[in-house]
Amino acid sequence: MAEAEESTTKASGPAPQATEEVYPIQQLVNNCDAIFGQPSFVCDGAIAFAGITSDTITKSELQTAIDNFLAQEDKGHTGG
Repeated sequence: MAEAEESTTKASGPAPQATEEVYPIQQLVNNCDAIFGQPSFVCDGAIAFAGITSDTITKSELQTAIDNFLAQEDKGHTGG
């Protein structure tokens, strides 16, 4: 009988997916060096380059924007 009670307490269906926390963009820009290891002007440039206009963003979205921005900057500099 205890087995039947135990089986009814198990969750059924797919487990809920974890959602990433959303932050105010300015908070991430203000802490860009501590969070992403980049100065705040890089975060500002990445946001502008990506065309982000919302007031909030996840860390991974901003990290992707930073990576794309820096990759584009690297392509633009040929040295010399």
